[in-house]
Amino acid sequence: MNRPTRHPSALPHPNVLGCLAAASLLITGPSAAAASNTNHASCPVSHVHYSSDPTAASGLRMIPWIATSPSGGFHAYLFFYGGTPWPRHHLQGARIFTTVKPRSINPKILWTTTRPQTGPTLLISGKRLDKPGHFSSRYPRASSGNQYPSYVEVPAAGCWRVTVTSGKLKGAITFKAVNSF
Repeated sequence: MNRPTRHPSALPHPNVLGCLAAASLLITGPSAAAASNTNHASCPVSHVHYSSDPTAASGLRMIPWIATSPSGGFHAYLFFYGGTPWPRHHLQGARIFTTVKPRSINPKILWTTTRPQTGPTLLISGKRLDKPGHFSSRYPRASSGNQYPSYVEVPAAGCWRVTVTSGKLKGAITFKAVNSF
């Protein structure tokens, strides 16, 4: 009976097998963690700043905030974050809760800008990035300059790009929306 012969050079060296195992752990480990955390690959959430905003009025300096992309034309002050656990954990990715169930807090965001190209109203347009969905609303400028108080009422959990427009100025933020926190 003829047996197939194995040549020692055809078998992987034990060090190669160890390296392959370590590499597979490195590859699968972070992806599993990302799936359980914010999953930035599927939802490119905007960065939340917990440090003082040097451009803000004194009353806004300690409120978590986001600069819109692409040029930071608007700053969004996340008043609703105070009623969530997110600031305690300093989660960097932007989150917002949906309006699916009643809550004791509202999704209040104050949009501000120091640029002169704004108009009397702010248009908020939400587009869901992971499934079909959209929403929009319009808010008047506050009497104290280029400030626009708003409630960003996201209708469903998922990945949402929220675009704000006033006059010629436009900016966007991406949120991971959740039903509970």
